[in-house]
Parts: sequence; structure tokens; C-alpha cells
Amino acid sequence: MKQLSQAFVDIFQSAPLRVSLCLILMVLQGLFSGVGLLLLIPLLQLTGMELGDGSVNAALEPGLSLLAGIGQPLSLTLVLAIYVAVVGSFAGIQYLLSVTTIEVQQNYVRRKRDNLYRSLLRTRWQFVIQRRMSEFLHCLSTQVQMIGESANSMLRMMSEACLALVYVGISFLLSWELSLVAAAFGCCLLLLITPMNRRALVSGKVQLASYKSIFHMLDEQLHSLKMIKSHAGEALHASRLSQVGKKLEEQAVAIVRINALTQLMYMLGAVISFSVFFYLAVKWLQIDIPTLAVLLLVLSRLLPKFSTIQAAQQRVLHQIPAFLDVKAMERDCEAHWETELADESTTLPFAESICVNKVTHHYPGSARPALENFSATIGKNQTVLVSGPSGSGKSTLADIVVGLLQPESGAVLIDGRELTQQNRQAWRRKLFYLTQEMYLFHDTIRANLSLFAPEAAEEDLWEALDMAAAKEFVLELKEGIDTVIGDQGIRLSGGEKQRICLARAILTQPDLLILDEATSALDPENEERIHDELRRLHGRFTLIIISHRPISSEFVDAEIRLQAPVNAPRENGSDYHT
Repeated sequence: MKQLSQAFVDIFQSAPLRVSLCLILMVLQGLFSGVGLLLLIPLLQLTGMELGDGSVNAALEPGLSLLAGIGQPLSLTLVLAIYVAVVGSFAGIQYLLSVTTIEVQQNYVRRKRDNLYRSLLRTRWQFVIQRRMSEFLHCLSTQVQMIGESANSMLRMMSEACLALVYVGISFLLSWELSLVAAAFGCCLLLLITPMNRRALVSGKVQLASYKSIFHMLDEQLHSLKMIKSHAGEALHASRLSQVGKKLEEQAVAIVRINALTQLMYMLGAVISFSVFFYLAVKWLQIDIPTLAVLLLVLSRLLPKFSTIQAAQQRVLHQIPAFLDVKAMERDCEAHWETELADESTTLPFAESICVNKVTHHYPGSARPALENFSATIGKNQTVLVSGPSGSGKSTLADIVVGLLQPESGAVLIDGRELTQQNRQAWRRKLFYLTQEMYLFHDTIRANLSLFAPEAAEEDLWEALDMAAAKEFVLELKEGIDTVIGDQGIRLSGGEKQRICLARAILTQPDLLILDEATSALDPENEERIHDELRRLHGRFTLIIISHRPISSEFVDAEIRLQAPVNAPRENGSDYHT
């Protein structure tokens, strides 16, 4: 119940007005449904059936008094007109409730996905790299959709509960003795069903774990599809996926089995309680036929409501683990938020130098530091080469300069001002970091170029392509700059993708441009062409080139050479040299 109440509070907070409207419509739906049932009593009277002064008449007394007060005699025409109006109102309320419920569900899904994604975007990079990307993707897609469905199930459960309460109230008005008997049967049935609810919750947890596993595996295998096919590993990887899929299949069947068994128990319980109810009414309480007829009609509507409520509750319990997992992801992201700028136009002045002062950084789980007591100074508009073997900390240094990683000790100073959580975003607006991963989207070359410079003119796009040695191959494409390049630029070669990414970086005209192995996929001729263009722009911006390849000393103003850590750290000084 605690988890169900947490889920409802979360849904209510996402759209309090709409959820409140839903609750009001649920109450009205129940009231109109109850009035529609009670109107059957005067209809029976008008057909000539004698009802006497029993509980049926007593239940209708307030309405009859109201009609007498306004001078309207009870007639078949009037009762039928009221009945049509009541049932019509019930149908209209039911329509509004259905529409409002789906609006609440979709609004909840959208808000939950938007909030989670914005929270993820604000999260520090150190937190992001400790998690699987497929975990974020699964949370933002499948799990958010699942909790949206649970919101719908919860609202439906509450709607059915309102109708059930009205029917219970009518039942007590007609015969409190039989109503207590029915309530006793209902409580016994609920006790029998409780283990099924626990099984639904456990099944939801196992299903969530299976969904995560299959998501992770698909993400890894699809990104490695070229390698899998080139090593004839299709059967092995298909078998691994099938094993995880089997668990998912078992849980899908398990929840259906739980629901079906619950329905079976309800049907058996309903027929037994109905028989006992009827026997006691006729043999023990000797209830008159009209009252019994209305009671049986109420009971026939009430029992399916309990069944529907229980089925909805099990669906919600089955989806509760996804809700809790999304909430945990939200809390984790919020706990690692970066500080946002109050003024989006704020920038960090950069006119003199970037100073990396005695910086040390460890990655979680690593015994050796990626950088230790490292210092270097990069002057404004200098071209600096950062070289060294793999594992020497070249990319880590770039991440620290950009502000993606916070060093454990030491600091990065921009014109003497320390780079902190409060000014990182302002600093990033002045730079472009072209990483080893080439991020291209399933869109045109034009759209990919304009991603960070949406207002760039046509001539600016072609100038950037020319500077990145990409103009010639783009002109040769059938659609030119409007060619769709596929997911992650799969229709381009590695070198072509790098040149498009480089053109995108140049287009933003940054104060600081960091190229992390940005030309590693290029042939020597095109790499030299890019170097020629960057040499021509020497002095217009600060350029940090991270490369394991040698570069002409004429092209760079300074070099930072890193060495990989040795097994035993040196007693004095750092393992890194500049």
C-alpha cells in the first residue's frame, strides 16, 4: 500500500488539476450509476407491482419527496425521462472520464520522460560514465511507458472502486444483513487473493531485470554487429539473447497465469456467495421479491467490479518495480547534478591562458591514477600537441580541461580564475570538444553540420567543409550536402565521418578547439590537408590536438608529452612529463 500510495502521489503531482477532475468524474459516475439503479424501483411500481413499505420504498423516499415538493406526480413518462437523462449523463461522464484518464496517462509519461532526460543532461559526467548507456535508454523508453500504463490502471482501479462503493451503499440501504454477509465473503476472498498480489509484485521485479538484461545485450550486440558478423558469431550471440528472452517469456506467462487464477478464484467465490446470498434472502430473512430483485441486480454489478479492481491492482503491482526504478534513477541523477547558470548568456573570460595546476585524478575502481600531480600551461591562441601512449591520460586531461571531470586535487585556472561547478557551463560555451567518438545522426549532412550552429549561412557550411577537407567528397554525393548519411553516419567511411565532425567543430568558431584523435581515420594526404587549413587559422583560436601520431613541429607551438604509469609509482614527482 505504501508503494501504491507513492505512485498515486507521483501521478497527482504531475497534473493535479486533471487528476482532481478525474476523481470528481469518478464520484459523479458512481452517483449517476446508483440513481439509475434506484429508478428501476418506481418503474416496477408503475407496471403494477406492489412494493409495500419495505426497504426498497425507503431507499427511494428522498427522490419521491422531491417530486412531490415541485408538484410533479409520479408517471411512467416522467420516470422514463429521468431515467434517460440519468443514463445519458452517466454515459457522458464515462466519456469524459475515459478521455481525461488517457490525458493524465500521456501527460504523466511525457513529463516523467522530459524530467528524467533533463535531469540526466544536468548530471556530472563522472556519474554518467559509471553507468551503462543502455540503462538510461531503457529507463527513458520502456520503463517510463510501463509506469504510464500503471497510471492508467490505477485510475481505472479508482474509478471502479467508486462505482463499487455506490453499489455497496445501495445494498446496505436495501438489506444491511445481506450486505454484511456479502462483505464477509468479500473479505475472505481478498485474503485468498493476497498471495497472488505478492506473486505479481515479485514477477514484476524479475521481468524488469530481464528487460534490462535484454536491453543491455541488444545495445552491445547491435553496436558490435560488424565484429559479430566478421567472426561468424551470429549463432553464439543469438543463443545468448534467446536465453535472456526465455526469462522474459516466462514472466509474461507468469503474470497472465496469476491474473487468470485470480479471475478463476473470483468466479468461484462469486457463484458461491451468490448462492448463499440468495438462500439466506429467501429462507432466512424472507425478503420480498422486489427488494430481492434489486439486490440481485446490484450484486450482479458489484461482483465484476471487485474482479476488475483486483485485476487492475495486480497490473499496477506488476509495474511498481519499474516505477521505483525510475524514481531511483531520478534521485541518483539529481544527487549528481551540475550547477546550472542563472544567466544563459554568461561566459567565462579567456584572454590569456589555461593553467592545469598539480591535478590528480583517479577513475572509480582503478588503483592507479589517470593523472597525478600534473601541471601545464596553454597560452591563448596557441596550438598545443598532447601526445603519449594509450593509457597515459591524454583524454582524461582533455575531460578535465573541458570541465567534464572534477580533479581530486589541483585545479584548472582560466586566466587565473578556477574552473568550478558554478562556471563550467559558461566555460563550455567558448569551446568545442571533438572526441574520439564520432557523433553523427540519421539525417542530412546539412543538419549534422548545423547541430550547434543552427543559424549558419550556406557559405559558412561550405567554408567549414572546405577547411575540413570534406568539400570535394560532399560535392560528389548525389544529394550533395542534403544527403542522408544513416545512423551514426554508417553510409560514410571512417575518414569521411571524421571530416564532417571536424567541419561541424570549425563551424562553431570556438575560442578553444580540442581534437581528440580527430584525424586518426584519415589517410596521410587528407590529414595533411586538414593540418594545412588549421595552420592557416593559427592564432585565431586555441587548439589542443591529442594524437599518438607525430606532427610537424612547424604546426605546433608546444607539446605536452605524457607517459603511461609504471607498475610502481615513483617516490618523488609524477609519472607524467610535459
